[in-house]
Amino acid sequence: MAIVLLSLTPLSAFATTVRMQTSLGDIDIQLMDTDAPVTVANFLNYVTSGAYVNSFIHRSVPGFIIQGGGYLWSDVSNGVSSIPANAPVTNEFSASRSNLRGTIAMAKLSGDPNSATSQWFFNLADNSANLDNQNGGFTVFGEVTGNGMQVADAIAALRVVNGVAANYSTAFDSLPVVTAPTTWITAQNLVIISAVSVLPDLTASVAVPVVEFYNTDLDHYFITADVNEAAAIDGGSAGPGWMRTGNSFMSGGNTSVCRFYGSQSPGPNSHFYTVDSGECDALKQLQSSISDVEKRWNFESLDFVSTPATNQTCPSGTTPVYRAYNNGFARG
Repeated sequence: MAIVLLSLTPLSAFATTVRMQTSLGDIDIQLMDTDAPVTVANFLNYVTSGAYVNSFIHRSVPGFIIQGGGYLWSDVSNGVSSIPANAPVTNEFSASRSNLRGTIAMAKLSGDPNSATSQWFFNLADNSANLDNQNGGFTVFGEVTGNGMQVADAIAALRVVNGVAANYSTAFDSLPVVTAPTTWITAQNLVIISAVSVLPDLTASVAVPVVEFYNTDLDHYFITADVNEAAAIDGGSAGPGWMRTGNSFMSGGNTSVCRFYGSQSPGPNSHFYTVDSGECDALKQLQSSISDVEKRWNFESLDFVSTPATNQTCPSGTTPVYRAYNNGFARG
């Protein structure tokens, strides 16, 4: 048996994902819409208005945080301006959303818990002992997914200088730079955020519910996105021993999953899932050469989508799903 770890987003954890495009790479952030609704709405107001376009990372403290959302670079004026701030939002800090590595939180004024506006920071380390306990706690409202922290770490590894813009009176004393400025800072020196956008998601109206079953006799999991098939299994059409595990998912991510069905008899019927398009095509070609239809793995559908888990661990807010291969000739 070959096992590959995948992840599917549970219904209750379906969340908005934002992509931040920096000059060093993209950072994807899964927002905590349900747990920090006011803060997320505030952040999305800036995102959807385009307020963060051509902003830059203006503060870097290696091993601690990198910060942005406060200032813009203009190629027209060849200078810096502040991002216009909306009204401050109420602090939504919760100990259940701690300032751990890989989270994004709102920056605010010292001594005022309810002063967060446009600025945010990424936690580069476990900063809970500090940031969870000062100034009412700093509100975590999202978590970096995929390889985003590699980009954040690359930014944090840049040289930090005391940078001054020709048209701006205040110096940036912890400014990360790609290249060191000779006098005034320029766009070429900065980590520019060229765009921040909400990624298309699969809402409940268009996403696919996925139901998981387990058969104790076969020690086999079966996952289906077909409501009629799920009902048939519930009714015993697939034989005895199949029970729902209680895990239901809503498909998330952006990668199609190829599903095959093996009907080789005797032997347990089995389904096979893969997120690898090359593997999908190879299996189709291999099986087309087998004359005995009952021994084939038959391509069925692109039933739902999945996101590969990184380093054998699933991102926060996801549930692991294991891919099992059983060709009907032997179990194990």
